[in-house]
Amino acid sequence: MALFHDTIQAPGAVTALVANRVKLGEITLGTGDWIITRAWATVMHAGTITAEMSLAGYIQITSEHCPIAPCEFLLEPVSGPLGTGELEAPIPEPRKYVINCPAPAGTVLKIYHVADTTITTVLSETIVTIEYARATPFPGGQVHMTVGEPAVAGSVSDGGVVSLTDIQIKATKLLAVVTYVATSIPVASTGHMLMLEMMSDDFGEKGGSQRWSLNPQRAGGVTTNSSGQMAKTLLVEIDMIFGKPGQQTVSAEVTAYDAVTTGALVNWCLIWN
Repeated sequence: MALFHDTIQAPGAVTALVANRVKLGEITLGTGDWIITRAWATVMHAGTITAEMSLAGYIQITSEHCPIAPCEFLLEPVSGPLGTGELEAPIPEPRKYVINCPAPAGTVLKIYHVADTTITTVLSETIVTIEYARATPFPGGQVHMTVGEPAVAGSVSDGGVVSLTDIQIKATKLLAVVTYVATSIPVASTGHMLMLEMMSDDFGEKGGSQRWSLNPQRAGGVTTNSSGQMAKTLLVEIDMIFGKPGQQTVSAEVTAYDAVTTGALVNWCLIWN
């Protein structure tokens, strides 16, 4: 069984919020029945990199021909430099998200980019890959993904707590949570360390906690040619059933463990079926 691949590449969104999303393009599947197995994407700066121009956001995929929605997944965040230099932190390999959505011949997938932070003077070049096959090699059936909208800034205080945007879904099970922490405005010799706590009255199992550390961020010690390091997504498996059918609300908050002048950008994504 072969896995086929197609891509869309275009300039992405530069203004935050889903209302300002940019349509990257469409991908049309060929003849015969298909399974959309996975998708992934990469974003990078285009043009001269200037201070405080990090990239963060997510991809939306919709279709009028197959039940892929909601399908939203986080991009790997990219830190910009402290000053006007060209050096930036390495861009991690993109996370490949399983979808397993059946799709008939001629299915058209509409692909959008949503920015979590507004940038100016530079563009965000974005490329999205769709993987599809006659049958899926990945177990578990179809998977949906929903991203928090909008992203939030973490606290600037040591011990400060900020709530993430609630996510509402209609799920049987919460499979996993994906998060990122991104240095949106780097400050020399400072970093971000945060803990996430998730909660929902709709969870089917009670008594335990849902708290874990997020990937830290650290900026360098010079004012130019230094970027926030270790910016990448983190996936935590949950495998939590919901206690009732219908719409569920899942909430989360992040606690900061170091005082900073500007809070880190944080967002999260629920993977569910």
